[in-house]
Amino acid sequence: MYNLKKGVAKLTDLRDGMSAVGLGVGNVYYVIKTTEAFYPTFVEDHEVQYRDGSSSIHNTIQSGLDACVANRNDYVIINPSQTDYDITAALTLSKKAVHLICPAGLGNRVGSTAACRIHCHSFDGAVLEISDSSIEVAGLYLKSYAKQTILKLKTNAYAPNIHNNNFIFAPASTDSLPVITNVCAGDTLYDGGSWGSIESNWFVNSAGAATIPILINIHGNAKDCRFKYNEFTISDTTTVTVGIYNNGIAGTADFNTFRSGVGCDWTHCISLHASGSAIGNRATCADSQIVTGGTATLSFSDNMNGASGGAVDDET
Repeated sequence: MYNLKKGVAKLTDLRDGMSAVGLGVGNVYYVIKTTEAFYPTFVEDHEVQYRDGSSSIHNTIQSGLDACVANRNDYVIINPSQTDYDITAALTLSKKAVHLICPAGLGNRVGSTAACRIHCHSFDGAVLEISDSSIEVAGLYLKSYAKQTILKLKTNAYAPNIHNNNFIFAPASTDSLPVITNVCAGDTLYDGGSWGSIESNWFVNSAGAATIPILINIHGNAKDCRFKYNEFTISDTTTVTVGIYNNGIAGTADFNTFRSGVGCDWTHCISLHASGSAIGNRATCADSQIVTGGTATLSFSDNMNGASGGAVDDET
């Protein structure tokens, strides 16, 4: 049992699964660049050696994730940086109940700040790949390479908690991949995203006109995947055929906002499985463009388009 002292205690004092306040926090790993001016003093103040032999300080995000142990409720805390955390391969989150967070990115009701920018510059692949359950990702500014996916939800990626992030996607032509998907290599349909919550994120395209087939692609192997309170912004004459394609059983798309600039268009903002629901969504689009699929009288309620300043748009 650790005694936390007012004014001098820090999160790493809640280590090795012990906590004076019963939080059940596992190991806390800090990610910080060696180029930061305060790096030496940060290490002096925060470095501890855990009983499993791991150090609390890491210089890359993947190194911090690799140090985690499944089901210990470990945290990987990313420090802000003036420059991007550039990656050359997808960050893999493969251990249950791990948290990947930049606290400095939190505070907005929707989306994150730019405190921690994770940027994929030059490879065809996702920014993040999740392949185990109960994983949290929050407070991050995530930017993909041209036409590539940002988040893959692979098999066993159940109950993810993805919130308050910026998803900056880079579309091109007509073959841009989904920003979030559970359709992976070889068109394998994974069940990732089941019983999960993807909420309060901001999705926005970087420069480049394009037609995007699907922004969010959750296929039928998933169950009860929820998209709530997200904001979508398209610009630069971008057209999106489907914003949220939630074809999972009993999937939802509730209280999301869809915006479009001049020359941009949503063919449909939301497409649902027959058992899905869409409640309280808003979009700056024409009549009959917000929702499709679903089941009449069971799937839709109070979705509003941009016609005449806002009209009910519950279509099947």
